[in-house]
Amino acid sequence: VTGVGLKKFTSVQLYNVYTVAVNDNPCVVFQGKVSSGCRERCAHMGLPSSCLDSGLPFDIHQPFNTTMLEGQLEPILLGGLVSKVVDEYDAVTRECFYNLSDTLSLRGEDSVDPPWLSECPRFSLLLSARNGEIALNSREFVEFFAGESQRYASQVAFLGFPVDTNAATRMLRFRMSEAKRNFNSNLGTEIVSLRVSDQGFSGSDTTGEFDGTTADSIISLEVVIKPVNNPPEISIPRAEDPIEPLQNQGSQLASLALDPGLKVVDRDSDECGGHIVMKLNVMYGGLSVPTLASPDIEALSPTQSDSLEFYADAQCKEEDCASIRNIEGCGNIHKCAFDIRLNLCTCKKTRPGKICNSLRIRGPQADVGEALRVLVYNPLLNTNYFSLAPTSPGGDILQIEVSDKKSPDDALDINFNCGEVLEEQQSWQTGQALIQTIAQSQPCTSSFDPEVDNPSFETPVLCQGLADCIHMHLQTDDSTLGCVGVAPEFSEAESGWTADGKAGISHLGWLGDVTSFAGSQHVYLAPEAGGVPASVEQQISNFLVGGTYRVSVRVGARMTPNFGAAFQLTISDDPPSEWNGWTSVMPSIQVEEVRPTPGVPFTLHSTAAFFAYSPSYLLKMSSWVQPTMDPQSERIVFVDDVQVSCLQYNLLEQQSMVLSTLRILDPDYTEGVVDRLARQGEEFIVRVQITALHGVFSLVPPPPLSGSDCFIMPPSRLLSDAQRISWGLRCADLYGDIEASTWANMTLFRPDCPPGWSGLGTSASPCVKLSLRSISLQLTEYNDALLPFGQSQIPTRHVEMEGTLDDIEHVLGTSFEYVPNVNFNTVNLGLERMVVRTNDLGMYNGVPVEEQNSLSFFIEAVNDSPQITFVSDTITMQEDTT
Repeated sequence: VTGVGLKKFTSVQLYNVYTVAVNDNPCVVFQGKVSSGCRERCAHMGLPSSCLDSGLPFDIHQPFNTTMLEGQLEPILLGGLVSKVVDEYDAVTRECFYNLSDTLSLRGEDSVDPPWLSECPRFSLLLSARNGEIALNSREFVEFFAGESQRYASQVAFLGFPVDTNAATRMLRFRMSEAKRNFNSNLGTEIVSLRVSDQGFSGSDTTGEFDGTTADSIISLEVVIKPVNNPPEISIPRAEDPIEPLQNQGSQLASLALDPGLKVVDRDSDECGGHIVMKLNVMYGGLSVPTLASPDIEALSPTQSDSLEFYADAQCKEEDCASIRNIEGCGNIHKCAFDIRLNLCTCKKTRPGKICNSLRIRGPQADVGEALRVLVYNPLLNTNYFSLAPTSPGGDILQIEVSDKKSPDDALDINFNCGEVLEEQQSWQTGQALIQTIAQSQPCTSSFDPEVDNPSFETPVLCQGLADCIHMHLQTDDSTLGCVGVAPEFSEAESGWTADGKAGISHLGWLGDVTSFAGSQHVYLAPEAGGVPASVEQQISNFLVGGTYRVSVRVGARMTPNFGAAFQLTISDDPPSEWNGWTSVMPSIQVEEVRPTPGVPFTLHSTAAFFAYSPSYLLKMSSWVQPTMDPQSERIVFVDDVQVSCLQYNLLEQQSMVLSTLRILDPDYTEGVVDRLARQGEEFIVRVQITALHGVFSLVPPPPLSGSDCFIMPPSRLLSDAQRISWGLRCADLYGDIEASTWANMTLFRPDCPPGWSGLGTSASPCVKLSLRSISLQLTEYNDALLPFGQSQIPTRHVEMEGTLDDIEHVLGTSFEYVPNVNFNTVNLGLERMVVRTNDLGMYNGVPVEEQNSLSFFIEAVNDSPQITFVSDTITMQEDTT
């Protein structure tokens, strides 16, 4: 009360307070987790007193394991998802509030939904996984808009009444997708997201159509994918799909491999920074990983080359080197090297690019796979898979071994690079691919030179070394201490040479070694101090007695301060041969000390020209330390490209000879090729043409057939039946040629010539008892009045024949005779020259190629007796005249 007066006044003002409905998030419960924003009284797993019940999770007290193994095929149970109604039905029609449960319980195939049912609120659920897939418990009475066509899907979205969505999510299952089968926790986190939306239905939005009123509840959980070790995988072509490189050409095998290709993959080594080890091996060729590109060869990139370790010795085991505890001991083992950074003795490593039949590479799996992709295969020279048929009918074999163990050579070590090992696992995964080198025709050639077996020491084939071997590495019988690129011992059977002392073959193996002059290998002679020499020798045959020859050889020395030693090449026959009373004195090569020449690894040395007095000589090359040289030095002489050359043949005037030392050569003429052609009903045929400038050739029958028509047959096409049969009986009776007699008695389907004879049975090309396809002869006209011969041979300066190499060489060495022209000699008229042309007729798998070779003949003049010739038989003269 204020102011004057006795009255009291009271004023009352009334306000209406309206509580605006705000959309609440659906209350979602999963694995004991409650979605955020859920009303407090609904945020529990039980039946809330004032929240409409939408189901009780049957797994409310059951813990679920959300951990699985990488690659696991069986799905895991995630648990049940329950979505509780909060305010979605606060402002719905009476039917939706009171009749919904009964109406839903009556649904069936024949039931018809009432119109008001479509107006009742429904939940929208979106279940998703990053790399896996989710499956529902039930799919009834829900409307899908994602993942309907698959039981398991990475994303499942659907609409449904709460009772139906809870039935669908009563038990959720999870598995990894097929595309991500090898996903694991090393690669990332696998998250399963469960989103429930009320689509805006609440007391403030009875229709769920207003923008911005939708409320979502989200629960996310992690599924732990435990890494499991996966062995490396090797992809190779089928055995029916061999890799086919070309002969005499380096080829990248992966580019020639048919599906599934030539690959190595390790799915999990990169996950934890692990490395894999790959071993490659072939039986006959050489392997290399190129670092320089060419038009046909792709090179390994410098980055990948730096990330990989290439073992100097593919057989080296890290455990063997690691057992050596000090630098000095490590240095005594050629395959090992001391790593200062690791303070450990390890296998010696090198740069890529060296050629070897075995390679060992270690590094990240992607880079190892790239090394295999650019791998180059170099087949043996002039060798294809037909050539290998007697020893390897299918061809060469590429052996691939891969391991992701940290110590793959230690059988007791079970420490793999990444992941758990669930069962016993092999240390090495293996595979092999068939290599069939495609034959490419090589030219057929001729040679008058004696054959030197393995003249450039290319067999046995060695791996390329590092030019770091020293004598100390060869002082023990322990093979583990040997040098890569050095063969201290070899047999005559595999090399063609006999060694004595410290002599062997090297392929850039020795410290101070040099690049070979011919091929990639050479012989080394390492004499010991005190006069103990080192030598190699070979018996050389096929000399023509009276021929002129020269021996040449390339000689070099090691490029180190110790250099080389004394060298000698000798030619000898034992016992010394005599010819016309003369004892042969053979030339030699003598070098007091072989020294290296900068830029010229090998120097050519030749003997003086010499006459051959024997068909066979012993060629010996030896080296020794001179008394004036340091006895403590380690001196080595290298020898390469041994050649014995025929300079000319020497004959007397009117002296005849057979070409027994003329060799017809074709690298394609191998047992495998001949067998393959035989299966096709063909023969390996070549053509040989020989021309003399001042002489003639004639066909000479072997002694038993001299003077007989059972060597050159009268033209069979011109003989009567009686004459032919008589001829056959005579050859069978006198020379035992039963096949000729059988042929002569044939009346139907008789070939032109008897079996084993060549020719066409005509006067121009009569049948000749030679195993050739054809031979050219010049004969007189046939006259049956002159039987049994009927025609005679005319010597000719040109002869041509076709046949196999063996048959042609046999004919040249036994049945063809050369005679200089009458009264021709070199002293008065110059040198005779013989030209030999060879054509392989495209054998094998090629086109015809003609090659030419020639040789000079020195025809020594012979004193002929004087010849007196009268103009006429009688002389008439008068008496007392002169």
